[in-house]
Amino acid sequence: MPLQLVRRERDWIVFNQAAFRAEVVHFFWGRGGLNPTREELYARSGNSPSGNEIDLLDTHWALARTAVAARRNLYTSMLPEARRRLEALADSPPQIRPNWVPTGVWAEFQRAGDGIHVYNNRSGLRTNIYLVKRDGMLWGGYAEAPVDQAVLRGQYNQIEPSLWQRMTGRETAMQARIRWLADINAGWNRFMKLQIRSGIGPREAQRNYRDAVHQAYLRAFIPLIGGSVAASPAGETVGRAFR
Repeated sequence: MPLQLVRRERDWIVFNQAAFRAEVVHFFWGRGGLNPTREELYARSGNSPSGNEIDLLDTHWALARTAVAARRNLYTSMLPEARRRLEALADSPPQIRPNWVPTGVWAEFQRAGDGIHVYNNRSGLRTNIYLVKRDGMLWGGYAEAPVDQAVLRGQYNQIEPSLWQRMTGRETAMQARIRWLADINAGWNRFMKLQIRSGIGPREAQRNYRDAVHQAYLRAFIPLIGGSVAASPAGETVGRAFR
């Protein structure tokens, strides 16, 4: 795959593939010996270059156009075709932070490379946040559901039942529901984590979860009326969570 310019991101030029520094130099200035400093060619992650390569956390390489502009001879010595492509690139609009993602988490995610990024206990309910980046952009994300019963009781304005209440059956329906919700949320978290790590997007994973829940109900109730239903791996996962 030939090295190509993809888009601009503020002070960065994004390429269509990972590339060694020498390839970047050849793309812009040919093989005539012009050699920009390593500080002028570096990764969006801010890592220091090592040898003839630049360490990257993501799959794209980037050129700091402000650093290049600082040396006028670099721009004037650039290959005409490379300069034409550079000038034709439009700036990519900055991504807007989802309102459920804290500012600090979003800043860390913006600096991270492509892949799945987990931010432990950083959501508003002290659960883990999963954000997925592809091609340098937010591809999907979600916050885990709370499994801490104290957090759930706070959400529903409930007090913790005493041991005596539980033993004597005086626990309210809502207090009992807190325990049920904690178990279900734990099952949902496990299901989503498996889906995301297998390359499925969060939205599709949530649809799969709903389908799996329906299958679990079918497997539970259809045999009671003399029927049968085929099991699926997703349904089995949720069925185990329910059990």
